[in-house]
Amino acid sequence: MAAKRKTEKVAEPKKRLIRVSVSTGLVGSDREMAFEVDHNVTDDVIDDWAREVMFEMIDWRWTEVEDGDE
Repeated sequence: MAAKRKTEKVAEPKKRLIRVSVSTGLVGSDREMAFEVDHNVTDDVIDDWAREVMFEMIDWRWTEVEDGDE
């Protein structure tokens, strides 16, 4: 009979919770959302993801101003 081998559970690395906040300064315009990232994700990657999350939370647009529309 083979000897039982003791196995240890390896703890998964802790995730980092990132909170994104957006405000226009107007009453009621504050928005927040949070997402988790792996512990080894760089700040540059988090910045890119946070920017994407922020743009999903707001309604924005641009238009070209034609002559006379100013």
